[in-house]
Amino acid sequence: MGYHPQKGFSLIELAIVVALLGVLLSVGLPAVADWIATQRVRTAAEGVLNGLQLARGEAVRSNTLVDLQIGADGISWNVVNNGTTVQTRGADAGGGVTAAPAGAATITFNGVGRMVTPNTGTFAIRYTSSVNGVRAMCVAVMANTPRMCDPLLADGDVRSCWTTDALGARVMVAGC
Repeated sequence: MGYHPQKGFSLIELAIVVALLGVLLSVGLPAVADWIATQRVRTAAEGVLNGLQLARGEAVRSNTLVDLQIGADGISWNVVNNGTTVQTRGADAGGGVTAAPAGAATITFNGVGRMVTPNTGTFAIRYTSSVNGVRAMCVAVMANTPRMCDPLLADGDVRSCWTTDALGARVMVAGC
């Protein structure tokens, strides 16, 4: 009879592998949860940014006033051109995302792509998560250009929420 090596794993080897997997999962799962929450905030902000860009483009294309009607949740929206709904987006960003200021809003663009209302020159919504440690994102119309920005970045970074006011001073966008 020849020697036949044992096939498979011993119980001790299997227990060590299971213990290592447990340690790796306990270290990695909080990071995955933060990443998911961050993506939900980003998705909500990008959705409204897309609505702003669509409304502005539709206004230029049709050379008429076009409204972006943002829902009370700050996430859902409708683009309306002369009473006709062009596109609708529901609140599908997921749970735990909040928008400030709360309440419905209407942003109107004219035929040359300039924001008519609100007439303050800027409009901003800040998106946050109920998960601690997740960065906020801001969607703003600055100098008639819709963009998404990070309120924690310093002035000088192109992704920051800093802009130049009417007097030429650098200021943080109101609401961000």
